[in-house]
Formats: sequence, C-alpha cells, structure tokens
Amino acid sequence: MRCVTSGASTGSPRSSERADAGLVLELSPAVGVCLWWGPRTTLVDGHHQQRDETVSAPARRVIGAVVAGLGVVLAVAGAWSAFKLGPSGEAQFRVISKAPGAIVVGPEVLNAVNVPVQITATRRDGGAVRLVAAGSSDARAILGRSAVSTVSRVHYPAGTLDLRASGAGALPDISAADVWRLSARGAGSAELAVDQGSGPETAVVTSGDASALTNVTMTLTWVNSTWLAEALVAALIGLMIAAFALNDLWRGRPGAGRTHAHPTSTTSEVTA
Repeated sequence: MRCVTSGASTGSPRSSERADAGLVLELSPAVGVCLWWGPRTTLVDGHHQQRDETVSAPARRVIGAVVAGLGVVLAVAGAWSAFKLGPSGEAQFRVISKAPGAIVVGPEVLNAVNVPVQITATRRDGGAVRLVAAGSSDARAILGRSAVSTVSRVHYPAGTLDLRASGAGALPDISAADVWRLSARGAGSAELAVDQGSGPETAVVTSGDASALTNVTMTLTWVNSTWLAEALVAALIGLMIAAFALNDLWRGRPGAGRTHAHPTSTTSEVTA
C-alpha cells in the first residue's frame, strides 16, 4: 500500500484511489497504515466514483486539533530535552543526603543505560570521601544491614534523585575488602567513573576516615551525544506534525474555499 496526496494514485491503471486533500500519515510500506482526511474517490476506466469514506467536518477538526496538540507537545519536549542535555548530551542528577550512613547506587540505576556514569561525592565538612564499586552480590554482603541511603528513583528532566533509607548501625570498614573493582578517595570530594559491561554492579559512597558520613552531595552524570541528536529530531518531527495539522485546520475552517458568484452581462452584436 502507498499513501498519496491529492492528484496521485495507487493501484492498477484501471482502478486507483486518491485523496482530494488533507494530511496523510504513512507508517511504513510494509504496515501500510494511512490516515486519510477528506473524500476518497476511485478511478475506474477514467471515471471518478465517490466512495462513502469522507470524514465529517467536525470530526476532521477534532482530529486535526488533537494531532496538532500532540505535535506541539513533542516539539516542546524535544526542544526542552535538547536544552537540558546541552551540546555534549549530558544528563546530570543530584541529591543531598543528610542521613548518617553510606549512600548506595544499585544496578537498576548504575546499569540502567549502556553509557559510563560519573559519580561525584562532596562532603560539606571537608572530610575524606571514599567511592567504591563492585558486583551487587559482593557489595550487598559487605553492607549487610548497616544504615544506608539507596537511590530509588531518577527524575528527568528535573535532574534530581530520590533516596530510600534502610538498615541500622554503623557501616564496617570496607577498605580492607578485596571485592571492589573500582575505588577512588579524596579529601572533601571524590570522583569515580563506572564503565558498563561488568554489571550488575553497585556503587557505595562512604566516609574515607573514622568520621561519620553526613550532609553529602552526590551527583550522577551520563554523557551521550546521541541523546542530543535524538532530542533535536523529536523536536523537528513535532514541528512538522503540528504545521501540517494546523495547515489542514486552516484550510478546513468554516467558510474557507467558498466562492461568490457574480452576475455577468452578455452583449450581443448583430451585424446587418
């Protein structure tokens, strides 16, 4: 099946179809799903035969308004996402943990997308910070039932994280464990880049000294330039859909296309 606009046809030379006007939506040649607006006619042996498939004017205006609204929503969402991602395609999420205990980033967040994630933790009191990452089963075994705050939800495009507190008691010294695949430490702040491919993994933010870990700002950052291109394409498609739908609404508005007949006078000249 092939969708066509006014004047074009499908089918055999003896029998074909055309749409007089309107918006045409074709998903793919294989699927062959078309949205026809306006009367459809069949051409048989050079003669047009009207088919009773005309969408009524009120229904057509409702469909046009809905399609235009969807196009505007898609365009705004795409443009806003492109603005938030920036030229590098960076998605950043931040949370402040004031509860005592370690911060845990589970595999449902750490390995959610196939893009490396940068973890940054900063202590307000300037104390030492330690970041580690290992297989989820090993990390959970070390954490046990100690007090932790686990990242439970990611909010986009707000750029925030939700934490869920669980457990009780102080976290044992994790520096002596040999299960950590990645480790980083710093005074006041530390960063750890976790690549994908070894998941499921769990990252842990904890104190690098004997002091309790409180009032910590943690940031998760993903960078993928493809996301920016996808957001721009979505915005462009939304604009195109909205433009076509609004154009059809304008052409189909009440009173559009009416012609007013004016009386004409005919002068006859008789020659003798």
